[in-house]
Amino acid sequence: MIGGRPPAVIGGSPVSQAIEQLRQAFPQGVEEGASLAPHTAARLGGPAEVLLTVRSGEELQRAAQLIWSLDLPLRILGGGSNVLVADAGVKGVVVLNQAKAVRFEEPGVWAESGAFFGSTARRCVEHGLAGLEWAATVPGTIGGAVVGNAGAHGGEVADALVSADLLTREQGVELDWVTWRGFYVPGGISEAAYGRWVDALTRVAASPAWTTARDRYGLEPFFLTGDEFRIAVEHQVEDFRTMSREIGLLK
Repeated sequence: MIGGRPPAVIGGSPVSQAIEQLRQAFPQGVEEGASLAPHTAARLGGPAEVLLTVRSGEELQRAAQLIWSLDLPLRILGGGSNVLVADAGVKGVVVLNQAKAVRFEEPGVWAESGAFFGSTARRCVEHGLAGLEWAATVPGTIGGAVVGNAGAHGGEVADALVSADLLTREQGVELDWVTWRGFYVPGGISEAAYGRWVDALTRVAASPAWTTARDRYGLEPFFLTGDEFRIAVEHQVEDFRTMSREIGLLK
């Protein structure tokens, strides 16, 4: 749901006072009072006080930093799926994310957040890349899929995501978000059984076959067991919680 809030005040004036600065930075991208309905899957909803269209990741970064510096309300709209816009519209600036570049780089794919998820998944199949077949008909954008960990037919984004660049208001820097996979065993498992699992996984991690597979899929060497693994998980959970608060996903 994209909601609204009262317009920010800059030097005693509402958002309209900042529009000139936005137009200077994005001469072709600023519209006042533009309907958001054509940009959503439901084709419903009122206007954005200001609609700013960006067409690259660099423009998206500049737009967010400028809007933050002006202390304006900011919403980012991608493919418009899973979104309902209030008939009253949205106060502040809505950034329409048209950053859609996609590059195929061994051993995977790099995509900007505004690229359509389903079409990117289909292109991956055409390039012989596995892991996103389930997403061939999923609507929305890469950015929305990553934020929501989209999934269908037994697959999910986290299975294929290597990293994501995040822009935060406070630091204004990109953060690298790496995914990993691990095994948990039942709490009542015996020490002997636990030891057998640790030994088996340690041998797999050290095997030439695993090294070949890791190199093929661009995986970084990362192997922990026992308390080391538990502590690493706890630290990552806290890091993700902190980042999610910084970008507004958690309060």
